Amino acid sequence: TDNLIGSGLTVVAFLVWPTWVATEVPRLVSLCLLAEGRLGQRVLAAFTDPTQGSDEDFDQLISAARLSRSNAEAAVERMVHEPHGADKGTLALTAAEGMLAQMHRFGMASLALLHHVRGAGQDGLGAFAPLQHQFENAFDSLARSVESDADSPPSGLLPVQQRVQGRLDHGQLQTIIVNETDLMVGVVDTTIEIYNGSRARADPPT
Repeated sequence: TDNLIGSGLTVVAFLVWPTWVATEVPRLVSLCLLAEGRLGQRVLAAFTDPTQGSDEDFDQLISAARLSRSNAEAAVERMVHEPHGADKGTLALTAAEGMLAQMHRFGMASLALLHHVRGAGQDGLGAFAPLQHQFENAFDSLARSVESDADSPPSGLLPVQQRVQGRLDHGQLQTIIVNETDLMVGVVDTTIEIYNGSRARADPPT
C-alpha cells in the first residue's frame, strides 16, 4: 500500500511539476561553448608563447570539451522526444542542434592547430595574442547570453583576424594557422547568427 501511494504521488508530481530536460539545455550548451572556447583560446595562446601548455594540460582541455559537448548533445537528443512548448526551455531545439554542430567544427579546427604548435619555434607568433583574447571575450559573451536568454552581441573577431593576418609572414605554418583560424572565426559568427536567429522566430509546431 505504501509503495502504491508513493508511486501515485510520484506520477502526480511529474504531471503537475514536470522536469523538462529542455530547461537544462541552455546551461549545458553554455558550458559546451565555454569548454570549446577555452580549448581554442589555449591553443592560440601556445602559438603566442610555445612554453605555455603541457601535453597533459591540453589532454585535460580536450577531455573537458568532449565531455561538455557529449552532455549537451545527450540533453538535446532527449529534448527531441519532449512535447513542443516554448515554456519548457529558452533555447529552441533547432538552434541547440545547430550550435552544437558548429562547436564540433570548432573543436576539430582547434585540434588541427594543436598539431602545429611546436612548429612555431621558441619565439612564438605574438601577432596572435589579440585574436586569442577576442576569442575568449566572444565565447564568454555568447555563453552568458545563452544561459540568461539574451541576444548575443557580435563576436568582433573578423576585424581582429584581418589585422593579425596583416602582421604575419607568408610561410607555410602561417598559412595553415590563418586557414584554421578563418574557419574558427566563421564558426563563432555562424553560431551567434544561429542563436540570435532562433530568438527572432519560434520553431514551427511539431
